[in-house]
Amino acid sequence: MKEQPPQWSEAFNSSPFMKPRFTEQMKQDIMNKTKQRPQAKEQRSFLWIPAMAILVVVSAIIVFVLLPKSVTEQGPYPTSAALTDPWTARMEYRLHNQTLFTIFPDPNLTAGKPFGYMIHFTAPFDTFAGNQIAISAYHQETGMRVIALPPQTITQPSSGYPGLERFTTTFALPLGGMWRYEVLVNNQLYGDVVLSVAEPSWMVTPTFELPYISGDGKNASYILVGEKGKAGFIVGPYLNEKGMKLDQQPILAGKGSKYMWHLWGSEQELEGEFKVMAVKQGSTELIQVFSTSQLGGGLNGADRTAVSSMSFPEPGRWRLMAYVNDRLLNSIVVDVVSNS
Repeated sequence: MKEQPPQWSEAFNSSPFMKPRFTEQMKQDIMNKTKQRPQAKEQRSFLWIPAMAILVVVSAIIVFVLLPKSVTEQGPYPTSAALTDPWTARMEYRLHNQTLFTIFPDPNLTAGKPFGYMIHFTAPFDTFAGNQIAISAYHQETGMRVIALPPQTITQPSSGYPGLERFTTTFALPLGGMWRYEVLVNNQLYGDVVLSVAEPSWMVTPTFELPYISGDGKNASYILVGEKGKAGFIVGPYLNEKGMKLDQQPILAGKGSKYMWHLWGSEQELEGEFKVMAVKQGSTELIQVFSTSQLGGGLNGADRTAVSSMSFPEPGRWRLMAYVNDRLLNSIVVDVVSNS
């Protein structure tokens, strides 16, 4: 039977150095010397210097290991950046001059929509085999925490590689700015990086048509705002108060209105709680405008649907972000007009 890899909790009991610098024999030698009787002055002076040097090294290691996170700001793996500014942008995480991993984001990394990441881990595969990897992201300005990658059990190396040299994942972040990505192994901090995420465009999202067969058997189309094949909600056509048929219903501030969401994706991607968060242009405050414990079935060619009632507190340009199980699918920019 193949030998099982050591648990990650056991790895924390080992020396943080690649090769041991302070051995058990050295520890015993120091303890034995402290029990010996005083020797001649010349001999004591000769032995005192290396013994004190070793004790200084040991004390430094012990103090370093026991430092609280508030001191290092990096958990058990402090970096040189942590000693100056923990929010300095850096793509790699280093421990004792050794790179543990490097994160390569999509060059067009922008908030509000999913982007891909490739992580190059340098440790051998046995370090991760059978363990769980997760990623949490923290926003510098607001302190917001996002579960970027839920815990994922590692069962095989990257395709074509002996280890996790090409670990890939895709997720979205809701706001632009500086984000700290914490990589966790079995819920223990393995290391972190800091990346700058570009602000998304605030251009109003265009509409698209979604054909359907009306009750009388005729061809018709709904007007949705969003992106076909990802997420959108119906805004027209509709009849205004004067009986005029318009392509798009205005979104009024302070008034709850019903909208039917249409979503596309795999069964796994669309399983779980659905919620819509919104942020106004010029602000970083996210508000929840709708949530439901689960999505409805497919309709009009979409994989899943949801009937929602959404209300916005004030007029302006708003970004709506659709989440399933806290995973951001896409964002939609709309204009909310005054209700007066």
